[in-house]
This record gives sequence, C-alpha cells and structure tokens, in this order.
Amino acid sequence: MKLNVHNLLRATRRYFGILEEPVSLVQHPQSPQIIVASVLELAGRFLLIEEKVEGALCLNQPAGRLEVGETVTEGAVRETVEEADVRFVPQYLVGIYDWYSQKQATRFLRLAFTGPIEDLGNGVPNTGSSV
Repeated sequence: MKLNVHNLLRATRRYFGILEEPVSLVQHPQSPQIIVASVLELAGRFLLIEEKVEGALCLNQPAGRLEVGETVTEGAVRETVEEADVRFVPQYLVGIYDWYSQKQATRFLRLAFTGPIEDLGNGVPNTGSSV
C-alpha cells in the first residue's frame, strides 16, 4: 500500500476501530472530548509518535485533548511541540472524525490539521532534512 495521508488516516481509523458511519447525536448525546491532531509529511516521510495504548506499542499522529481557552489550531501546534518537539503552521484541515468508544463510553471529536513544518525541534529551522 502506498503511504499517503489518506491511507495513513484509513489505517489509523481501522486500528482504533472507528466506525465509517457517523455517530448519531441521538445515540450518544454527551459532549465529546475534543482531540486535536497533526498529520505532517516532509520528503515523503510522516511524523508519527510511538506510544503505548492499553499496554500495546503503536504508532500515532501527534494528538491530544484541546485545552480550555485554546483554538483548535493552537491546540494542534501545542500537542505537536509537546509530543515531537516539532513546530508547524496549520494551513489545512485534513478531516473531522466523530467516534464513540464503547469501551470508554466516551464520544471523541478529532480534528486533524496539516501544514508546513516550521522547525524540527529546539528552534532549528526546516532546511529540508527528514522528520
């Protein structure tokens, strides 16, 4: 399978068991947890975070919960800096994903952004090196 943003997001949805059908607000009316994420590519390589989920090692996009008072783009940049020490300029919304986790009995609304990488950590400007 060719690695591109579409296939990466499809694999992520499949891994987490995200339904392809939208979740009905009538079925799950509680306020969702707002998750912000970044999908970043440089020179044909994607930035992924290695983390443990329920004891299993997996790869994920830099992502996390939106904090009170943040805009969604500010949150996406903050999470990316916190998890990968990489800054980017959000220019495009990749997608909005509405998912209900029966295991956690929680509804998640995930907003994924992409844009040019500003620096590759510790203030080092992006000069075309790989992520």
